[in-house]
Amino acid sequence: MNKIIITMILLLSLILVGCINNETPTMEEKVNNQPEVNGDEQQKVVEKVVTQYQCGDGSFVMNKEDCPKPLVVDTKKEMEVSEISTKSSNSQNYVESESQFKSMSKEYCQDKWPSDFQMKAYCLERQEDGYDELLRSKPSGLTQEDYEIIKEHCIKKWLDDFQMRAYCEERQLEGYDELMSVKVQGMSDSDFQLIKNHCLNKWEKDFQMRAYCEERQLEGWKAIQ
Repeated sequence: MNKIIITMILLLSLILVGCINNETPTMEEKVNNQPEVNGDEQQKVVEKVVTQYQCGDGSFVMNKEDCPKPLVVDTKKEMEVSEISTKSSNSQNYVESESQFKSMSKEYCQDKWPSDFQMKAYCLERQEDGYDELLRSKPSGLTQEDYEIIKEHCIKKWLDDFQMRAYCEERQLEGYDELMSVKVQGMSDSDFQLIKNHCLNKWEKDFQMRAYCEERQLEGWKAIQ
């Protein structure tokens, strides 16, 4: 009797286990039964999970577009500035040596007049005239600081053109001499200083334009008196 009961219990247990196995899907079945996800949807899922992006500089942002833009260095401009500094240091007058001048002027005129020998010769002649003018010493009454401002200003504007560099310096010296040194009759000290400061802030490195600025400001001041 006991054996029969035990046998029946074992049979019932086997039946129950079989039912559970049939109803419970395996891990492989779970994976296979998942709906297919296309590439765009997969990307959306990834974007939802990843909430931060690491930029090239190591910082983290919410969106890639917020990453700091990389610093772009103008290597050509850097080379020109370096070249100017090297050339300027060759002389207290901020003028290239004679050998540098000949090489630079020859290259400049060749580039400007590659197929015109007449104009090339005229170009070289004018470049030499400009070079000779650049060799003049610092004018009396001009401070060393202002002298260097003029030299550097014209070098940066006319690096390879000695004729125009000399003309630039001439105009800058004229502007320097035309700057207001004393106030006009009837002008207060404060108005005089306002004009000087205004034009200095606008044209700190350009005496020609600073003098023109002061002239126009003076005309405006007279018009409202």
